[in-house]
Parts: sequence; structure tokens; C-alpha cells
Amino acid sequence: MARGKLVSTICLAGCLIGSPALAQVDVAKTWGTRSPMVCTPLKQKNPPTAAQAAKLVQCARENASEASGELWLMQDLKVEVGKAMSFLVAYDQYIMAAADTTKRVYPLRGSFDWAICISMRDAGIYGNPNENCKASRVPTASGVCWQTTFGDWKCTLTGAAEARRPTKRPL
Repeated sequence: MARGKLVSTICLAGCLIGSPALAQVDVAKTWGTRSPMVCTPLKQKNPPTAAQAAKLVQCARENASEASGELWLMQDLKVEVGKAMSFLVAYDQYIMAAADTTKRVYPLRGSFDWAICISMRDAGIYGNPNENCKASRVPTASGVCWQTTFGDWKCTLTGAAEARRPTKRPL
């Protein structure tokens, strides 16, 4: 009996790995826009530059989900990196997964637009598949960059969004 359960568990894991549900989403076909940014690990002694922090924020926040039919992209992202501060100053304001609490963290401030798209198929049902994206401006955002216990740099940036407005599809 135990052997049957073990085989089922192994089969389940094997079946999920090859499952079409985990296949790469065809962003161009589904939403008609660019793909979310993919994170590449940043391991370096020095804190991220503003450009590196912007990429880390963007790749961590952008997301495509065929299940929900939504695509979330950042555009017009501007980021400034502040001077180092103690982890304790920021830990109660931001979720910093796997943070090395012995290291200093770096405050961020900036702004960006959230481009939120529904699938072109769903937009066609509601009227016009070419108007499937809306944007919300986040004019004042704050965040932090931290180093994980594995030595990778991570960054987050968040703020209150203004009302959504139609926008061109992010390229």
C-alpha cells in the first residue's frame, strides 16, 4: 500500500512538470504586447545602481497569468537609490524575503505606470480587442533594496495608484 502512494506521488510530480498548464504563456498572442521582464540574479558587493534597482523592481513586480487573463507591466519607471540604512529601519515597512539582516539596506523612491492588460480575446468580448490595456500612474513610490542570505540583490517599490486610463500597449 505504501508503495502505491509513493508511485502516485512521483507520478504526480512528473505529470505536473510536463503539464501544459506550466507551459510558457504566448504573451504576444494573448495580450499583443511585450513579455514581463525576467529576473537575472544580481550578485555584487556594492548596492545596485538606479538602473539595476529599476530592473530588479520591474522583474519582481511584472506578471502574466493566463488563468486570470491579466498581464501587469511597469512602464516609465524612474528610481533613485538613497544612502545605506540599517535593516531595522525598514523591516517593519517592507517584506524583504530571505534578507540578510546583518547587511544594510538601501531606500528607493520613484514613480511608474502600471499597465494592466486583459487578453485580446476578453477585450473583444467587451468591445475592442485593440483596447485591452489601461494604465495607472503611481507618481510617488517608495521601496528598498536588500541583499539575501544567498548574496542576491532584491528590490521592491510600491505606492498609491491614480485612476486607470486607456493606454497604448506597452512595447
